[in-house]
Amino acid sequence: YRIKRNDFDINMCYIIGILNKLRRYNMKITVVDLSEKLIKAFSKQLDEVFPHLKDKVELKLGSFDSIRSYDAIVSPGNSFGFMNGGVDNALREFFGTQLEQRVMDKIKEDFLGEHNVGSAFVIETKDSDYPWLVHAPTMRVPSVIAGTDAVYSATWAALVAVTRHNKTESQKIEHLVFPGMGTGAGKMNFDKAAGQMLLAFERMFNPSFSKKWKDAYDRNNVLKENV
Repeated sequence: YRIKRNDFDINMCYIIGILNKLRRYNMKITVVDLSEKLIKAFSKQLDEVFPHLKDKVELKLGSFDSIRSYDAIVSPGNSFGFMNGGVDNALREFFGTQLEQRVMDKIKEDFLGEHNVGSAFVIETKDSDYPWLVHAPTMRVPSVIAGTDAVYSATWAALVAVTRHNKTESQKIEHLVFPGMGTGAGKMNFDKAAGQMLLAFERMFNPSFSKKWKDAYDRNNVLKENV
């Protein structure tokens, strides 16, 4: 049997598509934070609620700069790109002030000056050892976000941005690092933050699509349990 050129192209596209899906679903995620209480909250949730994620989500107590290698790290910032507090300040010190300026420039150019919560973008760090930053605001300005689903929205936006990146860029993101989202200035309860982040991880690794309103409401109700 001789494969026609068009058949070959179609088959190759199909194979590449399958490989890209496997790369996304097999992506390694590391949650790193200086708070022992937060890491314990994640560990408890992994044991009791999300045991199927244990082989996909690594927990590390400490600073992100103690991780020897990764492809991208998430910045749980604000809508205006200021990186002078919390994790963002540590990222700015590590990668240099050029990163903050380029984040601000991108927000100005692509988001009309305000990068809303629930959206994210991937930007180069200019460090070949840790090449990408994912900017995913958890708040417009520093403020308390306890009692909201902002952590889920920011985490989900980061995962969507990475998925889109991996579809178009030759340099893939296969190891993604998250700090605790919204637990600093946002004062999100550690258990709630862990629950919202892990729920987003689960839905990325095991995607489902709502075919009717009941599915959508059920999906939303699960999230509400973690608010």
